[in-house]
Amino acid sequence: MYPFGAVVLVLVAIFLKTKGIEKTARNLPLATRIKRMGPLGIIIIIAAVSCLYPLIETMVFKLLPKSVMEMQRKHSEFANDRINKRSNLEKQKPDFVASFMKDNMDFHKISLKESQSNLAILLVAGTDATATSISGTLLHLVKNPEKLRKLISEIITAFQSEEEITIASLGDLTYLNAVINEGLRLTNPVPGDPPRIVPKGGDVYAEKFILAGTSISVRPYAMNRPEKYFSSPNDFIPERWLPAGIQPSQFDNDHLFVSQPFSMVHSNCIGKNLAWAEIRLVITRLLWIFD
Repeated sequence: MYPFGAVVLVLVAIFLKTKGIEKTARNLPLATRIKRMGPLGIIIIIAAVSCLYPLIETMVFKLLPKSVMEMQRKHSEFANDRINKRSNLEKQKPDFVASFMKDNMDFHKISLKESQSNLAILLVAGTDATATSISGTLLHLVKNPEKLRKLISEIITAFQSEEEITIASLGDLTYLNAVINEGLRLTNPVPGDPPRIVPKGGDVYAEKFILAGTSISVRPYAMNRPEKYFSSPNDFIPERWLPAGIQPSQFDNDHLFVSQPFSMVHSNCIGKNLAWAEIRLVITRLLWIFD
């Protein structure tokens, strides 16, 4: 269910495509391809940025089976078709495509190939990972009825009708944000950050000397579970994310900054705000409708 919901939200944001999209989302070829990709979706993303790294392009295309290559080809065709159709519209709609096509209709700032690659990445990265986050968070809510009731109470107190539930109106729901942060901590959809190479001379990481040239990376699951960082690390406790003053004292020593589901600094996910908007909207509306 959630992968298709994420596809709908991303398509609306990218193309402002709304007419009949709820009825056709489950049969949308894009959604079907993303579902079939599974873990291989990340390889498709790598392939999409291969124009910047020719060596990666060579390696990826040699390793991929023909069936996956065919999915990648169809996915690229879909993205290319969308770009071509949007570039031919006389009146641009206020969507993602229009934002990076603005003042670039002749592709003098961002090339056609770069625009197509950006869109291909957005279509995959903005759906499967977000759907995984939503599924994981809802699983923990169902397994913790007390937390679920508390979130529902916040939602029904904040809104009088479903129409009031919008991306703009959800940002200030304190417990909702805490629930999502805890869900991302326990069910991070990305198994690890891109590796870094230790510079010349070596360096010390986590109190250990690492030789130069070593490839190292952070694994969110391992970082988010030690008791030295989080009290009751394996338990779903959104209260640890509440603001100072209302956060229970048992979490005073929690190192919340350790949880970085969207990475950080120059590797920070460019789709972070979109992902948060999707997760807030889907969870809130689901609980409103089915409570």
